[in-house]
Amino acid sequence: MKFDGSVVPIIDLTPARTGSEAEKQAVADKVGAAARSIGFLVVSGHGVPAAIIEGASVASRNLFDLSPEEKGKYRSPSTEIYRGYFGIETGNLASTIGEEEAKPDHREYFNFGRFDFNDADPYFSTSTAQRIFHENIWPDATCRNLSLR
Repeated sequence: MKFDGSVVPIIDLTPARTGSEAEKQAVADKVGAAARSIGFLVVSGHGVPAAIIEGASVASRNLFDLSPEEKGKYRSPSTEIYRGYFGIETGNLASTIGEEEAKPDHREYFNFGRFDFNDADPYFSTSTAQRIFHENIWPDATCRNLSLR
């Protein structure tokens, strides 16, 4: 499967959530094809309630509307830990494909991840996993409108 790149594909995730193994694989193939060809996709059928989506939108706007100094309180303690706030021009995606000389991206973002992992599980105890599955850095209640815990 290949997308021509002129239109961002809309991929229904319902079969990935409720379908057979073959249907799940077909959705995975579509997502993979979109990621490799155009690099973007829109999903439908994800099952996330509208209230959660709206809450996440409000919470993210509350965070990104803060002053740079306030947002800085939620920075990761280390560049090796992929959690918390990352300011404008603090990294670049091009470096992930070997373009080390690329200019920093003009974007800011807040990264969080799963919080239901088991520290005793060997999968989560490697040095790489400890960076990837590090404790989340949560903004205080003044910026949050949604509890994800």
